[in-house]
Amino acid sequence: MEKLETHDVALRLILTVVTCGLFGLYWIADLTDDIHRLSGKPQTPKGLTAALLTFVTCSVYFYYWLYKISGELVEARREMGLALDSVKNSLYTVAIVFMTLVATALSVLGAIGDMPPELYQDLNHSESLVPMIIYLLVVITSCFVLQCAISAFLLWFVYKRTDPNPRIVYMLMAVLRLNIVTLAFVQASFNNAVISGERLKKQPVPADPSFT
Repeated sequence: MEKLETHDVALRLILTVVTCGLFGLYWIADLTDDIHRLSGKPQTPKGLTAALLTFVTCSVYFYYWLYKISGELVEARREMGLALDSVKNSLYTVAIVFMTLVATALSVLGAIGDMPPELYQDLNHSESLVPMIIYLLVVITSCFVLQCAISAFLLWFVYKRTDPNPRIVYMLMAVLRLNIVTLAFVQASFNNAVISGERLKKQPVPADPSFT
């Protein structure tokens, strides 16, 4: 197996956000090829093809890709004698809670942008200000409750699962609009496998007792 390199998860997250998701396509392509090299048993097309299919299908292909590539990574980790999931439940919790707040904020901003013009045409009059405040309170409350329900379900599944295989967790997070976080977890698992593999190579080989 050729030498593999790890990649900075935080940097890739930032680049994906600041490029409005464009870097995410490169991330998919690069991560796909890396996992193929790690496992030696590709279950998806090459990275460039996976990224193009994700783009032309408006991310629909992403879910199929995630299911297959995460399974390939898990099997590679199993063959290496590593834990199937390198991410601790506490980290899942932090990520889910953080993304809940982000998703709520984005939903509120989107709702503000969709407000009827008559609600904010003249904020100097109380008859315009009161409906706006009520509207914002209803939107914020609704978005927060919805996102909390989604997060509660995800956290319940993470802590109650009996199968250490993280594939279903990844799929749920992706379906529930946490695609970028899912990519980060797959990258972290790949990084862990590469680092662990290097450590195993450096361990001394035990002496054969037959020669003593």
